[in-house]
Amino acid sequence: MLEHKERVIQKHYLESYDENISIIYGKDIERKDIKDIKIKIKNENQEVINQPLYKSGNNENSSWIVLYGIEQAKRNGTFKFFEGFFNLNDDIKLCKENIEKYEELYNEKEENQRKVDEYISSEENNNIDEIKEINNNKQLFYYYKNMIYGDGLKKGYDFINDIYSHYLSWAYRVERDCKIYKIKEYENKKNFNEYKFKEYKSIKNFRNEIAHFNYFQKTNKSLLELLNDFYDIFDYNLKYQRDVQNVINNIFEKYQIVRKDGGPVVFYCKTDKKLKLSENLVPKKHSKYPEIKLIHEKYVMFFRKLFEYKK
Repeated sequence: MLEHKERVIQKHYLESYDENISIIYGKDIERKDIKDIKIKIKNENQEVINQPLYKSGNNENSSWIVLYGIEQAKRNGTFKFFEGFFNLNDDIKLCKENIEKYEELYNEKEENQRKVDEYISSEENNNIDEIKEINNNKQLFYYYKNMIYGDGLKKGYDFINDIYSHYLSWAYRVERDCKIYKIKEYENKKNFNEYKFKEYKSIKNFRNEIAHFNYFQKTNKSLLELLNDFYDIFDYNLKYQRDVQNVINNIFEKYQIVRKDGGPVVFYCKTDKKLKLSENLVPKKHSKYPEIKLIHEKYVMFFRKLFEYKK
């Protein structure tokens, strides 16, 4: 029985989903071949068998699985968003080489996990370089597993949702503050273009763009660009501007991504006069053993690209 069994809904045939699943695969894996992908794994008796990647452990003849992330994306209306995201980021798509690596790591996963656990619990650790490689393989296995079985989409959705929920809150705050504080201050200005974000109609339109989830439909602005819009709007309250930065930095840390030098992931660049995402993002490390990273570097790239993605 596959490990992801508890994460899937076994009520559809894969034939009706192979086109959907294909959004995460590169050009060297054709859509018609996806349901035929097999990996060489060792069973409980240490015998090497060819296991279908997308069949359940029960009823091998008819029970095709629906991946959890794909199913969720279709239900919450973000499938087209992720389809566009993967189409613009071929370097994230899975290729044959990735499947082969997953096959190799699948058979090592228990041993790698055991060695990492022993290293953490041991009082004396001298094999730092060795454990770095072992832990890297462990984290790479889970990255490929999540991407192959659709949980990568779920993680991506959760990441975006964590950010966008704050955008919704800020959008209503902007509209409220504009009504109370800003209209009278700017209503007599001759050059309204200079104060377009302070003018009520523009504020309301911006709020509607956020509240109606146009980001997922149009994606003509990235999450980073929307963040800068909020930062500019909140120029009347320094506390709000700081809040904009702190919230996003905390979300990145929640997903185990930090800046290499310990600084903020999102920072204000005085030269460009806008918020920027640091180029030096790295996986967060174990609090006691810095040689052990909590996620693989590929996740750093994945979340960075999501944060900066626009059509």
